[in-house]
Amino acid sequence: MHRPQHLNRYQRKQLVIWLQSGVVRQNIKSDLRETIDALHALCTMATVTKDVIHSVLGDILTTNEIFRNKQAAHVTLWGWFQESEVSVFNKERRRILGVCETMPSNSSPPPPLQHHFSFSPREQGGIVEEFLNFAERNLFQFLVRNANCVTTTEVASFGDKSRPKIKPDFANADTLSMLNFIIAYKDNYKTSFQGENKENAIEILTNYKKNVRNQMAHGVLQGTEGRWNDYMLQLVAIQTCEVTVCLGGSYTEVYGAKYQLDKDIIERIVNNATNPPSKPKGTKRTKCPTEDTVDGDIHPPKKQKDDEQFEMSAEH
Repeated sequence: MHRPQHLNRYQRKQLVIWLQSGVVRQNIKSDLRETIDALHALCTMATVTKDVIHSVLGDILTTNEIFRNKQAAHVTLWGWFQESEVSVFNKERRRILGVCETMPSNSSPPPPLQHHFSFSPREQGGIVEEFLNFAERNLFQFLVRNANCVTTTEVASFGDKSRPKIKPDFANADTLSMLNFIIAYKDNYKTSFQGENKENAIEILTNYKKNVRNQMAHGVLQGTEGRWNDYMLQLVAIQTCEVTVCLGGSYTEVYGAKYQLDKDIIERIVNNATNPPSKPKGTKRTKCPTEDTVDGDIHPPKKQKDDEQFEMSAEH
């Protein structure tokens, strides 16, 4: 539909009075288009087009409830507007919100969204690896605690289908394999999840698989900045905390690591804003606060664990 021709205040007032005089009831047809055509044929105002009648009549029906419900013809007409004209249906809201009638046109595509990188690529990898270790340990401990939820046949079948094959005791299972196993047998574990979001445990695990594990394996480097901006690092921390809680793992260490990451990001942003040369990327992260310095915060585990240490932690 073409944009309605602009009417001055007097012309619009005269048109409104005419449309509310009973002419609509007397000339309603079988559909909206035929009704507008009939009204246009009767209108004596030279500057009024069909589009103008359509727009003004729609405004009257939208804003004047008494007129809208006064006659059966008006109710029918209002129904036609609602069915065929979304723009009329939303006109009052557009007016309240001050939304432009037409979409703005951009001569060029928008620039890419800028993200903040407070850490060097090597630091980013160390931070993500630390949280992945938390998740991997909690996933394995969850499987050990709930071993009675699955049969040896189910475990063996899953292991045989995996590439590379997974041992029956999951000794060589990585984070992705354990996530896939729990998701595959979600019905077996539905009563084993914990926390206030236990009903959404599979969604939490699926999001972690997509946003953290897969990003770690397949994420695209963003120039020399690395692949993990500050927002994504915080997302890793938050989702690792969510995974830990829904699996019933010990949350004190991962909560402490998240606290330290948030603190480091804030400090670096502030330092870079006030004195950029004094705090270049790649400076050493401060240690996570201990119980002696911040109540309730525990020193996080080492970023790397050898196989013997990992197996011992999983047994406890």
